[in-house]
Amino acid sequence: MLECNFSYSHYEETLKEIKKNNTFTDFTDTSSKGIILRHDIDYSLEAALKIAEIEHNLDVKSTYFILFHAETYNPFSPSSTNIINKILKFGHRLGFHYDMAYLLQLKSNPSDIIKQELQVLENHFNTSIEVVSAHNPSVNESLMIKLPSTVVDAYSEEFTKKRKYLSDSVQSWREGCFCGYLKNHEGMQILTHPIWWTEDNKNINEIKKILLGGELDSHKKQIDNNFSLYKDYFQNMNKTCSD
Repeated sequence: MLECNFSYSHYEETLKEIKKNNTFTDFTDTSSKGIILRHDIDYSLEAALKIAEIEHNLDVKSTYFILFHAETYNPFSPSSTNIINKILKFGHRLGFHYDMAYLLQLKSNPSDIIKQELQVLENHFNTSIEVVSAHNPSVNESLMIKLPSTVVDAYSEEFTKKRKYLSDSVQSWREGCFCGYLKNHEGMQILTHPIWWTEDNKNINEIKKILLGGELDSHKKQIDNNFSLYKDYFQNMNKTCSD
């Protein structure tokens, strides 16, 4: 029985156990009953690289979703480009993470914006992107978006209804830690956010202090607001479930 937490050791142990009875696949193979492993890089590329290294050492491949308009990193800066290229060299794939809150502020057609930004990301990293996902879909207003025919939506029924879908949003597994599903399900999509995983199982407040780097950090307001949105969302969801 594995001890559920958000440490790197628990993540590594769980992947090892999954590999005993399952295979890992990706969003291009919809007929497979394997496990799709996905990561949304909302805040830290450094945290993503650590997870990518753990997976690489276990010969596990996954998909890393780049948030094009991230508040805390620029995917096209020299340092960020270097990290993302390392992730690609490990054999992982890139996904495109679009921000609905950002698109709502624009007068341009959001479908056109997504298509253009996809092309920029593909060209910059010399790779193909076959899958996209919305950022914070539970708390942001939805948009009528027509995705390019070359990509699939990670939140479509194909990947969240026909497969078992698990997410660790704000260190809250929606239906229990993914280590509890090692033998019970074929065909799953597991979403993790690398920022929540640390060497010594830090909690959200401890991670936030590290991420912000001080009370005067320019990202503090945006990140606090994002945490509050999800905190309210999960509290309301739990209340509804208990009712």
